[in-house]
Amino acid sequence: MSSLNTTLTNILSHFVIQNPFHKQDVAMSGSTPDFDWILVADGHGHGSNKHILKRLFLGLDWDVVLSDENFYKDTIGEDGEYTSALYQSIKNASLDNYYNSKLAGVGSTFSVVKIFPERFECYHIGDSTIKIYENATRIMKSENHNFSHPDTEILKTRKCGLEHPFRQTKIWMETEGGVQTKEIWCPKVLDAQNVTMQPSFYVSFDDGSKINMSRALGHIPGSDIIEKFEGLKLSLSQQSLTKKIVPRNPDKKYAVLAATDGLWDMVCDEDDKILADFICDSENAAENIARFAKTRWFQEWNYTSPGSQLSQKIVQEEHNTDDIGIACAYC
Repeated sequence: MSSLNTTLTNILSHFVIQNPFHKQDVAMSGSTPDFDWILVADGHGHGSNKHILKRLFLGLDWDVVLSDENFYKDTIGEDGEYTSALYQSIKNASLDNYYNSKLAGVGSTFSVVKIFPERFECYHIGDSTIKIYENATRIMKSENHNFSHPDTEILKTRKCGLEHPFRQTKIWMETEGGVQTKEIWCPKVLDAQNVTMQPSFYVSFDDGSKINMSRALGHIPGSDIIEKFEGLKLSLSQQSLTKKIVPRNPDKKYAVLAATDGLWDMVCDEDDKILADFICDSENAAENIARFAKTRWFQEWNYTSPGSQLSQKIVQEEHNTDDIGIACAYC
């Protein structure tokens, strides 16, 4: 889709490939009279309500939501309601399922870029990375909210309306703050043919929340927990989206990419030129990138275990692959 709502033309595209076992990614793009935008979200959680945020995101009028310059803030007004339509919509969706405690484990990443003639406004929460390339050279990469992010310190001391904020069965890695953690392993692509695994963590809280990042939307506590709050706040996501502004030079070309980890798990920094070229070469860039990522998921890899010198040939089974959500712009 080409946008002509500014003095500069932006070519927008979005595409999703859903894993049949997950189906929780969202990718969208659009235009207002003042700016263009691209958006991705990657839901997580289990059970019959795991798609609540996905359905919400697909139903929102994003031209209206994003036109509010404070949409990304979790500010609560004097009336006890969120001033941001995004956060208020998530609250309303949770109230419709107020007595379902399983919502405590349902959440989503969220990444959006608003494209103006003179700048890119990047907003994100979670680990759906945004990258911007200027003349095919990467000039910006968003900082994922994972366990190496500074706000992990906030997460460790977060109280959820309980006398004891976290389970005391384990310490947080090797520090204070008692939470229950579970180590998991995720793929790490070394180059186009070689892959290994890297550790990540889930952390569990007394309100039933479980999360593998330091910040995300959602994670609504059940009614028994909400009643202990002074008003409803979003468990584990009582923080605004991170905002970053990148200047835009009208004399240069830009490739802007927001994607879920279905892409990022299958590429490395050496693939930046490939991704930028996809965006620069085709109006179907998002679909081409998504299919490129899917090919990577199912190709034969040389797999080396962490700490080992020996490799073996492996092919991923479908249930071990992820959804792929892509939104991009050529500017």
